[in-house]
Amino acid sequence: MQASKTFFLGIILAAILIPCAASAGDLDENLKIIEPLLNKKWVGELKAPDGSAAWETVCQYQAVWNGKVVKFTRTTAERDSFEEGFIFWDDIAKKPAFFSIHSKAIFSNGFVAADKNVISFEGKMTWPAPPPNPDIKQSYDFKQTFEFISATEMVDKWFQNAFGPWRPGHVVNFKASVSNKGN
Repeated sequence: MQASKTFFLGIILAAILIPCAASAGDLDENLKIIEPLLNKKWVGELKAPDGSAAWETVCQYQAVWNGKVVKFTRTTAERDSFEEGFIFWDDIAKKPAFFSIHSKAIFSNGFVAADKNVISFEGKMTWPAPPPNPDIKQSYDFKQTFEFISATEMVDKWFQNAFGPWRPGHVVNFKASVSNKGN
């Protein structure tokens, strides 16, 4: 029984970790709103809210599985922070959805929308255990926007209600270089 569980877990991990890359031209029509993010290495500086520190942050988005899914990563190496997620068409909700998991076992899910030059991710973020500070919610709503200044410049803004009322969080100015299918 244990061997079959291990075998199926291996198949699932292989499906996640070894995706078939697709070009932006192969991107599913329902995911076209993500196209401005694709095949670029986005590099920016994540600053502490009080300005006391800054860390390089790198994001990449790649169409996979014949364009039916967009895989994304976000890395802030100096903070030992890594996120990996997937954007896909939710046929029940009839809109793009996402799911991601963070290196600290934090996960988020929700929906993606676009309006003119802004792509928005809205959803719920959940920590694996209650934070030590009782004023911080274990699960809270967030909104993250990517406003495109040009094809290779965007501003990432974060908003959340982890501490009660909605408040702004980080702002990262990203510049992109074209990469080979997200590599």
